Amino acid sequence: MAWQRQGTVSCTQNSPTVTGAGTAFVSNSRVGDAFLGPDGRWYEVTNIASDGVLAIQPVYQGTTVAAGTYAIVPIQGYNKASADALRLATKEFTEGTSSASENAAKAEQSAAAALESQGAAAGAADTATEKAQVATSAASTATQQAQAAAGDRQAADSAATNAGKSASDAKGYRDQAAQSAASIDTSKLVNKAGDTIAGPLNWAPRVDVADSATPAIGAAASNSVNLIGTTTVTGFDALASGVRLVRFNASRTLRHEAGKLDLVGGADLMTAAGDTALFEARGSNGWRMAFYQRKDGKALKGSSDGNAQILKATSTAVGQTTFNFPTGYTVGSPIWYQGTLLDSQDYTATDGNNVVLQVGAKSVGEIMTLFNVAGTLVSDPTKLPLSGGQMQGALDFQAPITIADSATPAIGASGSNNVVLAGTTTITAFDVTAAGAIRWVKFSGSRLLNHDATKLALLGGVNIQTNAGDMAVFRSLGGGNWEMLDYTASLPPGSIFSKEWTSANQAISSNGRITLAHGMNVVPKMSSLELICLVANAEYSVGDVIPLPNAQGTSANFGYQLKWSTANVVIMYAAANLLVLVNSGTWTTLNTAQWAVRVRAWA
Repeated sequence: MAWQRQGTVSCTQNSPTVTGAGTAFVSNSRVGDAFLGPDGRWYEVTNIASDGVLAIQPVYQGTTVAAGTYAIVPIQGYNKASADALRLATKEFTEGTSSASENAAKAEQSAAAALESQGAAAGAADTATEKAQVATSAASTATQQAQAAAGDRQAADSAATNAGKSASDAKGYRDQAAQSAASIDTSKLVNKAGDTIAGPLNWAPRVDVADSATPAIGAAASNSVNLIGTTTVTGFDALASGVRLVRFNASRTLRHEAGKLDLVGGADLMTAAGDTALFEARGSNGWRMAFYQRKDGKALKGSSDGNAQILKATSTAVGQTTFNFPTGYTVGSPIWYQGTLLDSQDYTATDGNNVVLQVGAKSVGEIMTLFNVAGTLVSDPTKLPLSGGQMQGALDFQAPITIADSATPAIGASGSNNVVLAGTTTITAFDVTAAGAIRWVKFSGSRLLNHDATKLALLGGVNIQTNAGDMAVFRSLGGGNWEMLDYTASLPPGSIFSKEWTSANQAISSNGRITLAHGMNVVPKMSSLELICLVANAEYSVGDVIPLPNAQGTSANFGYQLKWSTANVVIMYAAANLLVLVNSGTWTTLNTAQWAVRVRAWA
């Protein structure tokens, strides 16, 4: 008899009731048949209430399902071949599920295998049913075979129960494994005999270590530390093994001592703010400096090439301390103690290698000397050795100094690189000073700078009219000769021009033509020609300014024309009879001897 799959069923988890839709339970099944639920599990039919309702045992194990597929497998009253086939299916099922209990570590896989075996059993049962139909007509002992099949059915039920237990056990093992994994502290490193890191091993953020003679860098919560303070460092705290990247925030002495604080070069070091060093902990052997990097990028150097050298006291007595100086020390050279330059009365040189600090001076500790590039101590600490090198900080100028009005202002002799030139006198040259001197000059008013290719070489090779606030840079060529390196015109707020030029007053001549060098090095964007009253004339007063229009017409007796190039401007006059309006509203002819003209331009 074929398996019954007509319609669909609805099953509720932990309920024995199966509700069918389109089913015929009364005519197609009987109590004791096997029910294959939508969850793939096997159950026994214990009661058939109607074509649409039956009961199973055990209660439904799967999740609640509506309109699920099912199968009812006839068990009772079939021949031996059918029973044998079913027994074979249950045997395969039992063998497939037994692996779950044999290996707890692979319990999850075993449970899956058990479910696959159940599916295989279902397929085998289909085949067995077909064979049973063929065997029914030839079987003579069907009743005995049915009884045997009933026994095999019980075995199958037992196997299914065991499979369910195996699956339950597998879930338990899986939960235990998940709990074990969750209990592992992944923030801790595990000791390994050797392996390869699959990703970066990042340090904790840099931490500050307090000022001390023996800073506790080993106990720091990071491999990167910031060493605070200026106290001389004689060692670090104990650490069996490890490295620390140390950044110094100030100048301090690192005291070399073999076996405790081994420094590169085997000598004391003076740090600077921003310097870094890498130290390796060696347990009872203290710490070893692996490298030292100055912030300015310069390598560590000895005393003979310009760096400061720290000297330790070799002996002390009441009121005095003796220091041994290295070869190259010059008696009378400067000595610093704790940042202070000592006076000669504070120390006495006993020979070329020893210095004794006397009573009243700094009595004990350490002193510092400074050698120059030749290997001898700098004899005058107020002077810089200008044979070359690199400054270690900013070189600040003195405050600007104002220089009195003159045709040859003494900018070379000024006490500052910044000078302010007062006055309006035309400048023809500057004073004599050494070649290479640089002066930043600010002009306080409008004045003319006369170009001279030797004495005062100006930009563009032309005269320049300054304005208040303009700036220029000059360099001495020696012998009183100077060259202009830069010129910057001052701009009022919101100005659209970067350059402005005003010519000197020019005499007026009939049908005149005057060529002037303007020094702007560009053709201006705007320009004008102005009449300047020098002597009162025609109701105009001294200082009055009258803008002149462009020349108009071929017969005009007034006006002008300006012709511009990047270097010069050419003023071209009409007749000398300049006509202007007076208060009466009539035109009058000016006395040109009492007037001058000047050009103004903006670029």
